[in-house]
Amino acid sequence: MSGAEAAIAGIGFLCNAMQIVTFGRDILQVYRQVRDKSNPDPRLEAYLGSAKACFDDINSSALATSQVLPSTRDQQQIIDIGKKLEESMTQLQSKFSELHIDDASRRGFRGKMEMGKKSLASLWQGKELETLEVNLKRYESLLHGVVLHRICNQSQAAEISSQQSFSELNTNLQSVIKQLADGRTWMSELSIESLETRNRITQEHETTRAAINTGFTTTNGALSSFRDSVSREFEDMARRDQSKTFEQEHDQLLQSLRFSEMNSRRNHISENYPGTFNWVFKNPVDRNRGNLLRSASTTSDPDSFPAWLESDAHQFWISGKPASGKSSLMKFLATSPLTLQYLQAQDSKFQILAHYFWKPGQPLQKNIEGMARSLLHQVLYKNRVLAQRLWTEQPNVQDKRDGGDWDMKGLRKALCWAIESSGNTYCIFLDGLDEAKEFEDLPWGDHQNTQVIYDLLKLDNIKLCASSREESPFCQFFAGQPHLRTHQLNEYDIYHYAESMLEVSGLSSYDRSRLLLTVVEKANGVFLWVVLAVKSLNQAIRSGGANEFEERLAQTPSDLQDLLVDMWNRPGDDTKLPTYSIESSRFFSLALSAIKIDEYCCYGGLSPRLPLHSTRSLLVMTTALEDKSFTSILREGREILAEELQARCARVKDRLRLVCRGLLEVTTLDDVHHSWVGNRALYDYAMTKVEFIHRCAFDFITDTHFGRQCLSLCHWSSIDKVERLLVGHLVKSRFLCYTSKRHYLKVTNGRTYLRSDVDYHQLVPALRITLNSFKDNISRRNIILEEMRDWQQRGLFYNHSYWRYPILFKAHPLLGELEFLEYVAMVASPNIIVIELLDQLSIDRLAVAVPVLLCALEDTLGYCLNFIDYLLTRLQSATDKGWQGYPLQVQHDVRNAVRLLHSWFVMQCLCLLHDEWTEDGHKITDLLHRFGRTLSPMDWLCPLILEFGVDHKIDFISINSEGEFFGLWQYTLAIGNFVTAYHLLGQLLPDRVGCALHVQPPQDAKERFEILSVRHDADSLNGDKEFFSPATEYHLDIANCIKESLLERDAQIRQQKWSLLLENIETGLEWIGKDTLGYCIREVNKRGLELVHPWVNVVIDD
Repeated sequence: MSGAEAAIAGIGFLCNAMQIVTFGRDILQVYRQVRDKSNPDPRLEAYLGSAKACFDDINSSALATSQVLPSTRDQQQIIDIGKKLEESMTQLQSKFSELHIDDASRRGFRGKMEMGKKSLASLWQGKELETLEVNLKRYESLLHGVVLHRICNQSQAAEISSQQSFSELNTNLQSVIKQLADGRTWMSELSIESLETRNRITQEHETTRAAINTGFTTTNGALSSFRDSVSREFEDMARRDQSKTFEQEHDQLLQSLRFSEMNSRRNHISENYPGTFNWVFKNPVDRNRGNLLRSASTTSDPDSFPAWLESDAHQFWISGKPASGKSSLMKFLATSPLTLQYLQAQDSKFQILAHYFWKPGQPLQKNIEGMARSLLHQVLYKNRVLAQRLWTEQPNVQDKRDGGDWDMKGLRKALCWAIESSGNTYCIFLDGLDEAKEFEDLPWGDHQNTQVIYDLLKLDNIKLCASSREESPFCQFFAGQPHLRTHQLNEYDIYHYAESMLEVSGLSSYDRSRLLLTVVEKANGVFLWVVLAVKSLNQAIRSGGANEFEERLAQTPSDLQDLLVDMWNRPGDDTKLPTYSIESSRFFSLALSAIKIDEYCCYGGLSPRLPLHSTRSLLVMTTALEDKSFTSILREGREILAEELQARCARVKDRLRLVCRGLLEVTTLDDVHHSWVGNRALYDYAMTKVEFIHRCAFDFITDTHFGRQCLSLCHWSSIDKVERLLVGHLVKSRFLCYTSKRHYLKVTNGRTYLRSDVDYHQLVPALRITLNSFKDNISRRNIILEEMRDWQQRGLFYNHSYWRYPILFKAHPLLGELEFLEYVAMVASPNIIVIELLDQLSIDRLAVAVPVLLCALEDTLGYCLNFIDYLLTRLQSATDKGWQGYPLQVQHDVRNAVRLLHSWFVMQCLCLLHDEWTEDGHKITDLLHRFGRTLSPMDWLCPLILEFGVDHKIDFISINSEGEFFGLWQYTLAIGNFVTAYHLLGQLLPDRVGCALHVQPPQDAKERFEILSVRHDADSLNGDKEFFSPATEYHLDIANCIKESLLERDAQIRQQKWSLLLENIETGLEWIGKDTLGYCIREVNKRGLELVHPWVNVVIDD
C-alpha cells in the first residue's frame, strides 16, 4: 500500500476516535445538568449506549482495513485510545444504571425516599466524572500528536487532496484532509461535531435532549458513511488483487483437465461435404420427399431432431452402420448455428458441449475419464466465476495441477456440480459411444465410470444427444428415445457427393443419373464406401475411359470390407507387386506398434502427453522404415544430417499415400502449450502423425483375415518393430527437444508460483519404451540401455543443458553419467536395473550420485525401502573398513551423502507413516537405528524442513508439499533438526505401525522447532487464506499443538485445540504478505539448508 493510502486509512481511524472524544464531552455536560437537578433521567442510558456504538464503528472499520494489510503502530494506537474511552463510558453507564428508577417505583412515600437516596448517590460520583474528563483531555492530546507527527502531516494532506481519486472519498473525510492541508491540526479545529450542536446542549433540559439526539444521529450517519466508504475502497483493492490471483488458479485448474488429444478427434473429423446434412433440420415429410430409392412407407418415420431440441425430452440417439457418417453428422449438429437457434428459442442460456470418442486413439480419447475432463474443461473455460465457486465448494480441487491428480469420482462430482450450479442449460453431444469399451455395460451401469451418464441425466439442465453403432447395449439403453438412423437418411448426401466427385462429364444426363443411382444403391448408406469407391472408379475412368465405368461399377463390391479387399486385388494394380505389399505391411505394422507404445509408454501413468514424444510421427516412422538392421540404423542415425532426414520424410510421405490405398493418412498435431527448440522443418514432420482414416480401416487391418495376411508380410518381430521405433525416437532427439524445466518459479503480480512438471528430456520416453518392452529379454534390454547411455554421454541429445546437478551451482565432471542415472531411477522406480548400474560405481562416485537419486525418487509415486537399504549399506562399507585407502575428500563426500540420505529418509518417514508405510514398521525402525548410529553429536543438530497440515482424509499429518499445497488447513512450516524428527517418530511409530523406536539423541542435543509460518483461517473480506509468522515466544506452544495433533484422531477436538491456540497467540502473529511461497523460500534459504527439496534451491525469475 502506498503512503497516501496508508495516510487515508489512518485519518479514517482518527475521525472515529475524534467523534468518541467529542461525544464523551457532550455526555459529561448533560450528565452534570441531570445530576445538579437531582433528577436522574433514564433516557441518558440510551445516549451512553450510543457512544458505545461509535466504538463499534471504529472496530468494524479497522477490521475491514486489516483484511487487506496489517494496522500500523500509529493506527493501532488510535484504536487502543478508542477502546480505553469506550471502557470509561461503559463504567459510567454501569454507575448510571444504579440511579435509574422506573415510573412505578417513583410513586408513594417509599418511592420519594428512594429517589432522594439515588439523587444523593449521584453527587458522590463526581470523582468518576472528573477522571473521565481528565482522560478525555489526555487522549485528545495523544490524538493530536499522532495527527501532527505521524498519521498525516500537512504536506501529505496536500498531496492527497490534489489526487484525482480525492473526489471519490467520503465528504467528511475530504473535509478533514482539507483542514489538515491548511495547517489546522488541533482536535478542536478538526472535530466533525459542530459548535452549534454543543451550544444547544447548554439550553434547557428538554431542548438539550432533542439536540443531542439530532447531533448523534447526524454524527452516527457520518461515521457509518465514512466507514462504508473506506470499507468499499479496501474491498475494491482486495478484489482486484484476488482477481489477478484467481486468474492464475483458473489457468492451473484448466491445465489439469486438458490433455493434448482432447480436441484431436473433433479436428480430424471431415467437415460435411457442402450441401449435405440439410435434411436433418427438415420435418419427416419433407425428408421423405427427397428419398431417392424407396418410398416413405418402407421405413419407419424417423424422429424430428428440431422437435427434440424444442422439447423437454432429455435424450436423442443417432445410430447407423459403420462408416455411415455418424461422426460427421454429430460435428455438423454440434457446430451448426441452427442447433443453438432452436435451443435458445426455448432458453436463452443454452450452451453446447461436445466430445468425440476414438477407438484407435490414446487412452483418454477412448475412455470416460477423457470425456469427463473434456466436458468439465468446456464448462469452466470461459466461466472463471463458476471455477472459483467450484474451488470453494470442493476444496480438494485446489490441489489439481496435472491430469494425474484427478480420479473418476472427483471428476464426476466436479462435472455434475459445475453443470448444475452454472445457471446455464447444456446440450451435450457425445459421438462414438461404441468406441469406448466402458460403455459395453451402459444399460446396467455395472462399470463405475458409466455412472457419470446416469448422474448427468438426472440434472434438469441437461439434454444429451449421443451417437453409436447399433450394438445391443445401446439399443437397450436408448430404447424408446427419439432416434435417427443415418444410413437410412443419407441417400441424397451420397448422391450429391458422387455427382460432384465422379468424372462422368462425357455421359448423357440420363446415363449419368442412372449410374449415380446405382452408386447410391450399392453404397447402402455407408458414406465411406462411396468415398473409396469414387476414388477407384475415377482411376478406371482415367485409364480406360467412361465406357468402362459401368462395368467397373458393377464389379465393385457393395460391402465395405469386400471393397477394401477388392482395392488390393484389382488386376494390373501396382500394389500386386511384392515390394508394394511388403511396404504397406510395414506401414500398417509400425502404425499398430506405435499406437501401443504411445499408450503404455509415452502416455502411461503420470507422464505428460507430449506430442513431440509420440512414436506415431512421420519423422519417427521414416527412420523405422529403413530396410537395415537395428545396429546399422542406429549407427547411421548418429551422423545423418538434417537435410537428408527431411528428404527421407518427404519420400516416405509420398510412399504412404501410394502403397496404403488411403487407409492410412497423415494428420497435423497441435501443441501450443509446450515450447521447443530445434530444426523447424523436422519439427513439422515430428508433428505429423500417421493414423488410420477411420475405425473401419483399423478394424479391417486388425480383425479380418485379409488384414492379418497383409500384416504377416512384414516379417518383423514385435521386438524388431519396437527397436526400430525407438531408434526413430533417438534420431529425432538429435534435432528437437522441449525446453521446459522440471521445477521453476515465476513471480507474477507480486506472488511467487511454482511449476512442477515431469521432466521433458528425450531420454524419459526412450527409457520407458525400453524397460516396458524388453522385460522378458534382459540381454537385449541391457544392450539398448548401453547404447542410450553412450548416446547420452556423447551429448547427442539436442540441447539438454538445462539439467542442473542438485544443490551444486557449478558444472560437475560426471554430469552426463549422473543425468542418465537420474532418469533410469525415475523411470524404473528403483528396481534391480538401477542397482545393477549403481554396482558399477565406486564409492566416491556413488556418494556424488546420492542427491541425483533422491531427486529421481521425488518424481516417483512410491518410495523403495530396499533401495534406501542398499544405498546405506554401500556407503557404510567404507566406514566399516575404517576408511582404509580413502582420501579425505572421499570421506567427506561419503559422510555428506549419508547425512543427506538420512535427512531425506526421516522426512519421508514422517510423511508416509500415516498411509503408505504402515505395513513396514520393522524395516523402518531398523533403518532408523542404522542411520542414528551414523550421526555425530553435531550432526544431530543439522536442520530439516518440516511441514504439517490436514490432508483430504481429515488427518493431521507431516507432509511433503513441494511448496505447492499451502492451501491445506492448519498448514505449518517449521525448521527442525534430527532431534526433533526422532522425537516425532518415537511418538508416531507405536501409534501408526505398532513398533517402538529405541533411539535416543545425545542428552545435550537440543530439539529445534522454529516456526516459519502458520495458517490462520481468520475471516476476511474476500475469504483469503492468510499466513503469519508467529513471535518466537509462541513457537513452543505451536510445536506442542502439532505433536498433540499428530496423535489426535478426532478432527473436531483437534480443530478446537488449534482454534484456541491461534486465538490466544493472535497478537503475536505477523502477516507475511500475499507472497506465501516467496516468503518461505527466502526464510529457508537464509538458514542455508542443503536439502533435496524442490523449492529450496530454485531460482526465482522476475
